[in-house]
This record gives sequence, C-alpha cells and structure tokens, in this order.
Amino acid sequence: GDRFEDGAAEVVVVSEFLEHLPDPLPALKEAFRLANQMVIVTVPAKPDENPEHLQFFTKESLASLFREAGPCKFKISQTLLNLQAVITF
Repeated sequence: GDRFEDGAAEVVVVSEFLEHLPDPLPALKEAFRLANQMVIVTVPAKPDENPEHLQFFTKESLASLFREAGPCKFKISQTLLNLQAVITF
C-alpha cells in the first residue's frame, strides 16, 4: 500500500497534535516507526479552554507516553506556552 518504510525519515515532527487525540499512543508509535534518528514533540504546557484539546500533558505524563511508545532517550523542556521534547533512538 501507501505505507512508508520503517525509518523512512530522519526526523519526524509532531507539533501541537497529540493533545487532539483520544488515544495519542498509536500516533506516537507511528512517529517512532518512521523516524530513524529523532522525533520532536510539542504540546501545550497548561490546560486551556480549547474544546478540541482532549489531552493535557505534564512532563511526567509525556515521559510515560514516550516510554510506552518504545525504547528511546528523551529530553523535555518547558516554556510558558508549551512542552517540547526531543526523542532520539
């Protein structure tokens, strides 16, 4: 089919997306599958009034999600507006 090969991209960016999903794990696993070096993730840093935001992540819950998605190393940082993570394999 139209499926990309494992490791088809050096870097996959998942920006302001995971919070919109009822279950973000499958999307993150797919990003891990596609990336051969790094995944960059950003999510809002605090709850807001956006009704389309189905998830709220803390550094701890984001770290837990990364561990569940697969073996990786990651660094999470925070600004006023968002959490950013760089995940490497």
